[in-house]
Amino acid sequence: ICEKTYKPPEVEHAQPLDPSEKPYSCSICQKTFKHLSELSRHERIHTGEKPYKCTLCDKSFSQSSHLVHHKRTHSSERPYKCTVCEKTFKHRSHLVRHMYAHSGEHLFKCNVCELHFKESSELLQHPCTPSGERPFRCGECQKAFKRPSDLRQHERTHSEERPFKCDLCQMSFKQQYALMRHRRTHKAEEPFKCNLCEKGFVQPSHLVYHQHVHGIENLFKCNVCQKGFNQSSELLRHKCVQNAERPFKCAVCNKSYKRASALQKHQLSHCAEKPLKCTLCERRFFSSSEFVQHRCDPAREKPLKCPDCEKRFKYASDLQRHRRVHTGEKP
Repeated sequence: ICEKTYKPPEVEHAQPLDPSEKPYSCSICQKTFKHLSELSRHERIHTGEKPYKCTLCDKSFSQSSHLVHHKRTHSSERPYKCTVCEKTFKHRSHLVRHMYAHSGEHLFKCNVCELHFKESSELLQHPCTPSGERPFRCGECQKAFKRPSDLRQHERTHSEERPFKCDLCQMSFKQQYALMRHRRTHKAEEPFKCNLCEKGFVQPSHLVYHQHVHGIENLFKCNVCQKGFNQSSELLRHKCVQNAERPFKCAVCNKSYKRASALQKHQLSHCAEKPLKCTLCERRFFSSSEFVQHRCDPAREKPLKCPDCEKRFKYASDLQRHRRVHTGEKP
């Protein structure tokens, strides 16, 4: 009659969903998803199911992509090849980063406003994302992050990817700080020095253990039960039976605190003098932790030395005033 046409019901059913529609709901936490596959992947967070198992080492994963990444640790497979220089990579993300050396194109894309950037640093400095928004979401556990770099770092906890490799021994690490700590074993870098014998150590904990040689033991003491500990972490974990709620008690006014650090701050109100004194440079400290971290260098702290008695001073005026003790001069 009017020649108007209509779509059959099956075609109408096949139309794409409204972008805002999320018809699939989690029965445990009520979170909704656009696709059934997303719901299935999410439900593994609640069940702990890891159906994708490695046949070589019996490790299991919640996503098939993580298993594929993991299997490359057992082989020399490098499936991603650069079409320009034919260099190969184990992971696609490494190839994308490498391609910038050839093309110079805008490789880094903002997922919020779709802008592209040449450098990842430019993307991070891009002021698009509101301060409270976390648009970068982990597909494994749904945890959200403000920056893509934070998401990439987090995703390594779900996979076997270790992108930070030592160029001396080929050991690899998930985090950059772990690689930096490892490299000290090759370079013999020992930034933590003993104040008494100048011996250096790679880790601060090694320095604390070494100081026992000089008789410096139990540096950290519980002010309630007087029990001593070699490390501040041991003191913080210590639960004193005399006061389970506030184990750190002031010896002057009996006021108690939950943390040793809070007690140390309080004790400053009673103590005008710093009780711990360095025998080399005569500097004084309130806490044993400050004393341990102190790196003594008398020549740098007090460069002016008295020629008569070896005593050192920071300022020339102090040295001149002191020398009157030897000369008998009375100004």
